[in-house]
Amino acid sequence: MGLPLYNYKDISVIIPCYNSAQTIGRTLESILSQTLKPKEIIVVDDASLDNIKATLIPYKKDITLVEHKKNMGAAAARNTGIKQSKGNFLAFLDADDTWRPNKLEYHLNFIKRTNADISCSSFMLHRNGISTTHILNKKNTSLLSMLDGCRVSPGSTLIAKRKTFTACGLFPTQLSRLEDWAWLITILYKKEKFSVCPEILSDIYTISFPAFENISLSLTNLKIYLKNNQILLGINEKRHFSAALSFELAAAYKRSRKVKWMIYYLIKSFFLNPKLFLRTPADIKRIFLSALIKKKKHIS
Repeated sequence: MGLPLYNYKDISVIIPCYNSAQTIGRTLESILSQTLKPKEIIVVDDASLDNIKATLIPYKKDITLVEHKKNMGAAAARNTGIKQSKGNFLAFLDADDTWRPNKLEYHLNFIKRTNADISCSSFMLHRNGISTTHILNKKNTSLLSMLDGCRVSPGSTLIAKRKTFTACGLFPTQLSRLEDWAWLITILYKKEKFSVCPEILSDIYTISFPAFENISLSLTNLKIYLKNNQILLGINEKRHFSAALSFELAAAYKRSRKVKWMIYYLIKSFFLNPKLFLRTPADIKRIFLSALIKKKKHIS
């Protein structure tokens, strides 16, 4: 890769954590083994109930630990880290995920080449023993693409210039989930330059999905957030966004095993934006197509 294009003093790593004693050691080791060392690693403990303080003792010389007195959510924890940090570049990593050894060096060089204000990288998703590759491409960088859904996993792939948060604000704390999607829509609406790196630089680990009620409420709050922040979308943009919201609801209903509602919102998303159908799993496509055929026959 050659010599780094950025001085190590430019980079602050921010890790929000909550009850992550079992995984944060692996996360920190992936940072400490980077080919380009950051200036600081800020761990924000969001009032964990486990023994995470004991887990962090071996790393006390390598990290700055900031503690919330009460649980405030991932967005608030990231915002605390941003306020505490000193670097001109802020890199985010969740406490159950890891980086590949060349993450910071490769990604910062990529940001330099693309002259970006913020950037996400491709990643490997690990869920219940199954690993899937998520390669990002340039089509993921437009506002319209982001309105179709957040598929860049910014919690552990995002690097942003500090000035971006000054221009666009911090992560919205009124959303218990999807706060990163809301923020990315905002920065693209405000014309900050966003690039996506095709190299796989992060490993994302997850074992479960959020509860239906959590997703449903967050989708409602997301719409309120955009309205309150005067994110004024055009007709085509509104159509794409409405399709994405319906698609997310369909996925949540599918996980709740409410098939009829899943089909309803899939059909709604399909008519608003047929391209979202490509993201539907094969087994759900068969159910959806069968329901769509029945609907057309009923209309006829």
